[in-house]
Amino acid sequence: MERILVAGISGAGKSTPARRVSRLLDLPYHEIDTLHFTGPGWAVNSGFAEEVSRVAAGPRWIVDSVGWDG
Repeated sequence: MERILVAGISGAGKSTPARRVSRLLDLPYHEIDTLHFTGPGWAVNSGFAEEVSRVAAGPRWIVDSVGWDG
């Protein structure tokens, strides 16, 4: 199993290293914002939870996500 979560605030530079590691380790790359926002005007994907569950269930991935301080 190979799973990597790259977390940080917006604009911190998560995507660049996450994509690089994805290529180096041949891991599927997923960006949470791409799964969450699906259309114009920041439209939210109604199937977001299901998409994240599908990705998370996989044995190999790298995901970049916003870290929440809540």
